[in-house]
Amino acid sequence: MTLLQQLSAFGCVGACAVVVSMEWGWGTPSQRAVGKGLASLAMVVFALVSGASASVAGILICMGLVLSGVGDVLLAQGDAGFVKGLGAFLLAHVFYTTSFVWSGIGWAGVGFAAGIVAPIALVVWRRYSLVAGPLRRPVAAYLLVISCMLMAAVGACWLTPNSSRQLLVVSVVGFGVSDLFVAQDRLVERKRINVLVGLPLYYVSQLGIGLAAVGL
Repeated sequence: MTLLQQLSAFGCVGACAVVVSMEWGWGTPSQRAVGKGLASLAMVVFALVSGASASVAGILICMGLVLSGVGDVLLAQGDAGFVKGLGAFLLAHVFYTTSFVWSGIGWAGVGFAAGIVAPIALVVWRRYSLVAGPLRRPVAAYLLVISCMLMAAVGACWLTPNSSRQLLVVSVVGFGVSDLFVAQDRLVERKRINVLVGLPLYYVSQLGIGLAAVGL
């Protein structure tokens, strides 16, 4: 890795660590939003200095990273920003999915992934639809889009199983798992473990997506 890659990656992880430490009672919501904003900025810079913007697929991923950053800052505002944050992340997943399809996908791989993703998505929906209340429709739309993103990532790796696309699949799965911690925290019960595990997993996964974009 170059020095700029190392600095931006450490900046992202460091800002994330500060935000996670706020779970012990210090810091205001605005300070939390600033911390998330800095971490998100660092992950975008990491993707750019890694060379993600050298292709159309990479540019689409960079746009998705920016939207993810906006979504994460909105989520830091609490319940008031949850729907807006969900919308920003939904658009980010659309950009990611478009990127994967643009780079070329194997439809056999998409079908294979659908056989795994669809049952899991149904189980997740059954769990969270019961507690989502007025958020049922936004949650359903988000679940559909992230499922499509997961299937497209596997399809991209299926067509060209190089190290970048393998990293992409691992990172996208990590992103999806981190979303489950967000859903658990916002829709079921707020617990410190949701942030302690979910937030670092989210940022590491986004860094992985940004790095994988170089090989698309």
